[in-house]
Amino acid sequence: MPCGHWSGKSHTAYAALRRLLAAGYPAADSTVHQATEFKRTYEPGMMEYATRVTVIDDVTVSVDLVRVAVVLLEPDCVDVQALMAVEAGVLADVVDRLSRRSGRSWILVASSVERLAETVGEETAERLLAVAEQAELPPRPRPSLRC
Repeated sequence: MPCGHWSGKSHTAYAALRRLLAAGYPAADSTVHQATEFKRTYEPGMMEYATRVTVIDDVTVSVDLVRVAVVLLEPDCVDVQALMAVEAGVLADVVDRLSRRSGRSWILVASSVERLAETVGEETAERLLAVAEQAELPPRPRPSLRC
């Protein structure tokens, strides 16, 4: 779902999943993941046994945070940069493997097509977009913080 911050991407993805469940789709055959959780739990074979519907929320969050930064920060130390590269590679591998599985459906929550390609790679993004339905959501007004 290509859209900007605070547009309701995650809410829309969960609403779609709720509609599937309300229509009788078995809850046991669907899973929801946060993109950041794969760095702790991922094993290369896990997508081979993925449920028939997989939701991955915040696929582009790491790229989004870099693109919206307003203050330049000092680069992280080499060890942190290496860990971040491994995490990015894990997410790209998850999405690549998931997109190659037949008989599976997925809902990926991303901020834009460009950032999706940057996150998972051009080839994987092209494969996803060739078969995916996309929803573009307009930004919602941000709530005001009043004390």
